Amino acid sequence: MRRILSAILALGLLYTAGTTIVAQGATPAADSQVSLLFVQTSSTSTLTPLSDDPTLLTLTLVQGTGETIFFSDRPDRLVGSIATEGFIEGFRQETA
Repeated sequence: MRRILSAILALGLLYTAGTTIVAQGATPAADSQVSLLFVQTSSTSTLTPLSDDPTLLTLTLVQGTGETIFFSDRPDRLVGSIATEGFIEGFRQETA
């Protein structure tokens, strides 16, 4: 159960970080950008407030699988995985 909750928490934090959620009115155009969802699993996890800003939290995943799964919804329905190390580096670059 903890593994499932860790995955849900990680997914929610990654998805909502800097993202606005809106309902899709119609099928998007073929050239529109794909939105991806990410899943990471671990045996346990912790959320720790940063000492200089307690409103910011650090998520630590312990004994993770080493892979981050990604998928998208319509119209493309993409699915795949990436090494968690590569995911973290890409996330760091996108949010810098």
